[in-house]
Amino acid sequence: MATVKAVCGLAGRQCQGFLSSIFVLIGFEFPAPDHSTLSRRIGKLTIALPVLPATGARHVVVDSTGVKVYGEGEWKTRQHGISKGRTWRKLHLGVDEATGEILAAVVTSNAVHDGEVLGNLLDPIEDEIAQVTTDGA
Repeated sequence: MATVKAVCGLAGRQCQGFLSSIFVLIGFEFPAPDHSTLSRRIGKLTIALPVLPATGARHVVVDSTGVKVYGEGEWKTRQHGISKGRTWRKLHLGVDEATGEILAAVVTSNAVHDGEVLGNLLDPIEDEIAQVTTDGA
């Protein structure tokens, strides 16, 4: 139920109703877990994500994504047009392809091209780099 809740972006009661509907459709005759029980159990859940040790030279994958910093809400923009107060930043990441570990990150304005920050992303990586892969930008 926690996985369905996270993947579908549902609130607790919505997830409970959704699973109840699925159980009826597939002929599963048990009730869906109560949303309050799930909330209590998730609150006590501890997850340890191990850091996998890197062996040898690293294969670094570089890409960026946009992050909205401030501005009116999406509804107001749809109703009244684009706002002048909205601004974006770019988050450039260098990730180890084998382990998924984020090795370097740089935040810039939205006007900065990915190629302009490649050096800044690779400089702090102390391990040997065997290959760098980008998206062509």
